[in-house]
Amino acid sequence: MGFYHWLDEEIYTGFGCEKIPRKEIITIFVRRGLYPFIENHGWRWAISPNDLKNHIANGLYKNRGKSSSESNWLFPSVNTQYDDEYLARFNYTVGCEAWDEFWSEWGLWNDIDSFTDFGLHRRLDIQQYVWSQINIDASPESRIVDELLFDDEEMNQMPSYTTKRESDDIYLHESAESGQYGGYRR
Repeated sequence: MGFYHWLDEEIYTGFGCEKIPRKEIITIFVRRGLYPFIENHGWRWAISPNDLKNHIANGLYKNRGKSSSESNWLFPSVNTQYDDEYLARFNYTVGCEAWDEFWSEWGLWNDIDSFTDFGLHRRLDIQQYVWSQINIDASPESRIVDELLFDDEEMNQMPSYTTKRESDDIYLHESAESGQYGGYRR
């Protein structure tokens, strides 16, 4: 089946008994579901809803019948240079529970339904792909990471007092200035 025929194929939405073309389901999924879901968790996209919709449609089509370990979403990643702390924060704010809630509402159509042969695989693909399209610099959640990283850097720039030298001891320093050693004047 060709790509455009696949897009025009009418499938059940999972939102009732309604059947509509797949391209409409994907549009609704992205514009009303995925795009606001990520933004509501404090992350901003580096991709437009229209481009995201096209990438998801292509990814779903090209990877039909493949496991997530075999699938290939060959779209450019926008956040290739980031600290691991940003990804950790993303996974914390958009964790398993959040994704489960999202999929329970938005993952009921054939291509990503957990009860279909490869639905769970496409869900995993989408979840992994989402991270690659996040604009880290524009995301409010990244400011939290920035603050934590900045605090750590600030702490690293402070002088270390773990190895004390005699010149660091305030009492010895004051004694030397006053000319008193061991309580006696010179």
